[in-house]
Amino acid sequence: MSSRARVLCLLFPLMLAAACDEKSSGEGEGEGEGEGEGEGEGEGEGEGEGELTDADSDGYAEDVDCDDTNPDVHPDADEVCNGIDDNCDDVVDDDAIDAGTWYQDADRDSFGAEGSGTVSCEQPPDTAANNLDCDDANPDVNPDGTESCNGIDDDCNDVVDDDDAIDASTWYADADHDGFGDASSTTTACVAPEWYTDDDTDCDDTEPTVFPDGWEVCDNLDNDCDGTVDWGWRVPTDYTTIQGALDVATAGTHICVEAGTYTESVLTTYGTELTLEGTDGPENTIIDAGGAGSVFQLIDGEGRGTAIKGFTITGGDATSGAGIHLYEASPTLSDLIIEGNSCSAETCYGVGLYSVLDDGPAMEDVVIQDNVCISANNCYGAGAYFAATNAELLRVQVVGNTATASYSGYGAGIAIRDYSDVTLENVEVLDNTTTATYFAVGGIYLHDYSNLTMRNSIVAGNTNTGAYASYGAGLRLNQYTTADVTSSIFAFNDNDGGSVSRGSGIYLSYDDTLTLSHSVVTGNTESGDTSDDYTGAISVAFSTATATYTNVYDNDVVDYVGMTDPTGTDGNISVAPDFADVSSTDPTEWDFRLDTGSSLIDAGDAGLTDPDGSIIDIGAYGGDGAADWVWPATMEDVRTGVYGTGSTVSLEGLVVTGVFANGFTVQDPDATSPEYSGITVFTYWEPDLGRGMEVSLVGQIDTYYGEAQLDVDTADIVVTGVVAEVTPVDVTVAEALDEAYEGVLVRITDGTLDDPAYDCAADGESCTDADLWTLTDGSSTPVIVYNKLYEDDDWTDHVGAATPTGVMSWRWDRRRLMPRTWRDF
Repeated sequence: MSSRARVLCLLFPLMLAAACDEKSSGEGEGEGEGEGEGEGEGEGEGEGEGELTDADSDGYAEDVDCDDTNPDVHPDADEVCNGIDDNCDDVVDDDAIDAGTWYQDADRDSFGAEGSGTVSCEQPPDTAANNLDCDDANPDVNPDGTESCNGIDDDCNDVVDDDDAIDASTWYADADHDGFGDASSTTTACVAPEWYTDDDTDCDDTEPTVFPDGWEVCDNLDNDCDGTVDWGWRVPTDYTTIQGALDVATAGTHICVEAGTYTESVLTTYGTELTLEGTDGPENTIIDAGGAGSVFQLIDGEGRGTAIKGFTITGGDATSGAGIHLYEASPTLSDLIIEGNSCSAETCYGVGLYSVLDDGPAMEDVVIQDNVCISANNCYGAGAYFAATNAELLRVQVVGNTATASYSGYGAGIAIRDYSDVTLENVEVLDNTTTATYFAVGGIYLHDYSNLTMRNSIVAGNTNTGAYASYGAGLRLNQYTTADVTSSIFAFNDNDGGSVSRGSGIYLSYDDTLTLSHSVVTGNTESGDTSDDYTGAISVAFSTATATYTNVYDNDVVDYVGMTDPTGTDGNISVAPDFADVSSTDPTEWDFRLDTGSSLIDAGDAGLTDPDGSIIDIGAYGGDGAADWVWPATMEDVRTGVYGTGSTVSLEGLVVTGVFANGFTVQDPDATSPEYSGITVFTYWEPDLGRGMEVSLVGQIDTYYGEAQLDVDTADIVVTGVVAEVTPVDVTVAEALDEAYEGVLVRITDGTLDDPAYDCAADGESCTDADLWTLTDGSSTPVIVYNKLYEDDDWTDHVGAATPTGVMSWRWDRRRLMPRTWRDF
């Protein structure tokens, strides 16, 4: 049969059945076992015993079909997983179209590892039909795994330690950032979310000063969560009147008087050791006697344990102590305004404050102003009067008090008599006026065996008018008194005596002793009769005065009289003082700090220093006591050097940006620019503060290895609320190196966190190399990433992180970024 016929038979087997069943031959049949030749007109040769067939009718003859009994098996068939060589390639189940992909399952948890896998009809050992395992070395980690708090993604959902982990903790919202949470606001998580805590005992999560064991203060809040507001001693909430509370108070009681005006007089504590405090400060808590005697009368041996603070004391009218009358009492008086009290009597004593016998009061941050004495005879101390007593005054202002006497006025500001011993530190006696028909004594009167210690104080702008005589418009010593005056100023006081004017600055009259050092006497004037032999700025009559490192300059008539002019010896000089600003007509606005070019800077004793460590200046802002002046300031003032190192400043509206073991960092969110808007505050033990708290504080400007800082006592920190946290400032590495960003919260947007670590031993620190890294931008100066200040966590996992956040610091001449928690990476 020809090839063509054979093909036709394969294509049409039924139609050509008869023909196709005939044996192929020439003219005759060839038979035999070997090869037979056919002769005749046929094809010529016959093959073997006969023709090959397609028994399974799959179109493939048995010479190419490996199983001619199965139509699904032939060279073009798809290999499937059936144990048969479907495509006749001599391999069973190879590359089968229904073969499975199998993935390594080394931990045998039925979940395979990620990767290309193995294709096979049969599952190889230690494989799985999926590649969903995220850790093929741990049989507990797979998509069916149970998430737990172990730092592992147990259920392979690309989240480590999900919030729904079986052992996740309950956390309580700490909205006020005081470290104590709200039991009604919870979440679950393995790690505390930002501003959540494991403590649920906060009784008011909106107030940062309220938490268990908090320090109770007068603020109409239950600070310690004990269920009682302000100890239960509130006026008028718990007691209608101040005296009503005082009547039943026992030792240790703290009475809180809420804002308002209280018309009460002759208030007394009966000698009880207690604290009476105006909740909202003296500007808002006013006690007005309404002319019905003294406002306070303490006459029962009250000691320092009896404290009165936070009030304006006014409207008193009495012959002695119309504002506060103390007899054999020595209370603590602070944060008071004693003003608008009066005396109209034959003789008046201490209109604002009267203190006789005992140790006298300890006074701090008190203003005694605008008290009026009108006397038919004598007036002693329109502002304050001390007799046979001791008293300590710190940061007290005696301002604008007036004494008008038909006979004599002794000390419109302060009168000190009869064996008293009084200390004035950082006291200002300004713009007080004495007018008398006979004798007039000005700012301070010291009499009869009394001692005055005066440090870093100012007596200025006082006016002394006596129809007959004016003595000591600034300070008068009379009869066996001693005054030790250091780092003080007597300036622009005026004597106006009808017949006699002595000591426009200071007058010593009889067996008195004055020691004057590092002080200034300048610009004092004589408006009255100047013909007296003792007319002069420092007038010494029958007494002894010495001066060292003192500047006496440009006073009327003569600088010294009754003593040898010491200028040129013992450090004494006579030069223009160059004060910062004394141009105003109002003495209370004068600024007696030294201008930058003043000759009084570093002009004192080389063995003594100012708070900044330099040689002591001459004037009221030199020496150790200069640190006790408090200046309202902005953060920019502090950072740019408006107030020098050692100065004490008060700042408001600052926001805490970080808290560490012995201090915190703050920033002014209202600053005109982020530069110079932040600083580090050291308290020397951990404060009860949280990031985002708004605070006001009083602190001393200092430096620590080149870094600006504030040194603050925790008692001088007041939390005023919680605000939105400060947003970090985006800066480059190069910008972060600028000192302007010291203390500022920044996010560094370029550079690379490098390993190996920075050698912190170069910073004098006790730490290991694993604690520090450097952030570089290819320049020669890196920023050091320093984690020691805030916490001791190992942050090695964060090396290489982008845009780290932290507070900039600069110590040992090295610029450092201080991340506050791991979240800053």
